[in-house]
Amino acid sequence: MEEHEFAGGVRVIVEDKTKNLSGDLYMVRLEFSIILLLDDEDHELLTYCGDHIRRTRVFEKPAVCERDLEQTKKGMKQSFFETINPYFNHPEFARRLKNRTRLEMHEEDERRKRRVHE
Repeated sequence: MEEHEFAGGVRVIVEDKTKNLSGDLYMVRLEFSIILLLDDEDHELLTYCGDHIRRTRVFEKPAVCERDLEQTKKGMKQSFFETINPYFNHPEFARRLKNRTRLEMHEEDERRKRRVHE
């Protein structure tokens, strides 16, 4: 497991869930969990999410030869971090993630209410 810190209190935890398929072939599976700790000002989100927002992205690459395993993992991680770096280091990222999570929370509440009334 690896952990990376970004501006605004955003952390990324990388978990390697790679599994052997057969012989020297592997399914490379990397899970990237984006974590943002909430503070006392986030009353509504604290009730919905607990003490943090967590988003997980999973990337897989099947049938990787054992000799290419480490290089493949390294390339997948590098690609992920090169892509997200500008977003996660943006000063508004944490606020936007909180707003998006709040919107999703309200949408889920609306779906639940509709199901109860059906």
